[in-house]
Amino acid sequence: MKFSGVFSAAALLFAGASATPLEAFAAGGNLPARQIAYGSEGGHQAYLKKREGAIVPRASTSDPSCINTPTSRNCWSPGFSVDTDFDQKWPSTGVTRYYTLTITNTTCNPDGGSPGRRCFLINNQFPGPLIRANWGDNIQVTVNNNMKANGTSIHWHGLRQLSSTAQDGVNGITECALAPGNSKVYKLQATQFGTSWYHSHHAAQYGDGLLGPIIIDGPTSDNWDIDLGPLALQDWFYMSAQNADIAILAGLNSKPPGPGPAADNILINGTNMNPAGTSGKYLNFKVQSGKKHLLRLINMSVDNTIRVSVDGHQLEIITADFIPTKPIVMESVLVNVGQRYEVIINANQAAGNYWLRAEAESSGCFSFNNGAGFAIMTYQGQKVATPVTKSTYTNGGNCDSPSPLVPWVPNTVGNATNFLAQVQTLPIGLGLPGVPEGVQAIPGNPYTYTDGNVVVWGINATSMDVNWGKPVLQYVMDKNNTFPRTENLIELAFEGEWTYWIIQNLIFSGAPPPPHPIHLHGVSS
Repeated sequence: MKFSGVFSAAALLFAGASATPLEAFAAGGNLPARQIAYGSEGGHQAYLKKREGAIVPRASTSDPSCINTPTSRNCWSPGFSVDTDFDQKWPSTGVTRYYTLTITNTTCNPDGGSPGRRCFLINNQFPGPLIRANWGDNIQVTVNNNMKANGTSIHWHGLRQLSSTAQDGVNGITECALAPGNSKVYKLQATQFGTSWYHSHHAAQYGDGLLGPIIIDGPTSDNWDIDLGPLALQDWFYMSAQNADIAILAGLNSKPPGPGPAADNILINGTNMNPAGTSGKYLNFKVQSGKKHLLRLINMSVDNTIRVSVDGHQLEIITADFIPTKPIVMESVLVNVGQRYEVIINANQAAGNYWLRAEAESSGCFSFNNGAGFAIMTYQGQKVATPVTKSTYTNGGNCDSPSPLVPWVPNTVGNATNFLAQVQTLPIGLGLPGVPEGVQAIPGNPYTYTDGNVVVWGINATSMDVNWGKPVLQYVMDKNNTFPRTENLIELAFEGEWTYWIIQNLIFSGAPPPPHPIHLHGVSS
């Protein structure tokens, strides 16, 4: 993965390397002390170093001139297809898609399972309205904050912010929070294609409804007939997301530390029956017999890893996040928080009604929910009815992502010889500095521990505490290189070079770590 500019460690730590007992590294000389969030200068016995040598970019190819149709979904426009490496080139259509998102306070009860609780709506919708554009379009979104007493910011999840860092929508990092009564215009270009989502990046607001889907239409690695649109998956708490966060922290601060509350239900596109089956409604969508249907799965949860399946039907994965993949067929697809998969459903079974299931993966993934998500898939021409179908997949319970996922467009990442040589000599330390023997770490959270009173969440033994009033980007604009330690910031020394980031979820007290997805802000993902 190539990076440029300045990033916060809490938003960046990720790499294409497998987990080993290491935290992060690249090769070369030592970074300046101010840039080290760990190591002998920074409080942990591991070092971050600069990597020598840049990788030559993959040469762009002249893609075929063909038209995107149900039998040629690999095509897009002259010179661009699914074979295009969109990190190297993309179309510029000259078209701008305009959207306005107006955020308001209200109460909601999407499954009827509670008296209703605080939530935030966008244009009086939950989830918010779909933002849709074509590959290469410009997108301009005006956000109006009409909330009574909450600041906010809107992040465009996974969208590459090449030369548009200030549009990433992360308060404390790229902007100040948008105050009540104020508006902001975000401008970006869709240099990638696929499915994603937008959400508040302020406090726990997206868990209260401040989110919505994004579709960037483009080519795909297999053919399909009908686009069913986004399927937003979301764990739902009957308490506010803020109160759920407080309850989780209370559990972590207990002696011994315990889990937080289980979510109360899983919503699919903002709806579901409640777990008791007494109110709410199931989402219903139609399929045509003999046709292949594109379904865009998005996990917008705050906590739950969700497994998706359709009774009697297989799911063919063709895209993971924004990366077209070589198609693979699965009985079910495990979707972690923030992840997106584009799948094809072939309507080749007896006409009728079938359950689509979206269930929290408790075994292996440590995701707990008092309910489960259900939607009804109905063959066209059939009367909508409650399905009597049974689940047809076997859950191995190991929390493994779909495999093998192979990118359609290959990229060479770094130099294996240099990588292996560096691993042999890299200093390693797995202890927590300053933590006496016998003090229990919080199960399942790397560098998260307690002295009996206060829980510390950390990366490389350093917690991040951003200043909403002075974002990191402001330091860069001011040419101020004295970054507060509380920003937990790592500066990459050179633009356009490959760096390796190895993530290790440390295991303390014999407790297995839950999955912990790492999201890279503003780069291709």
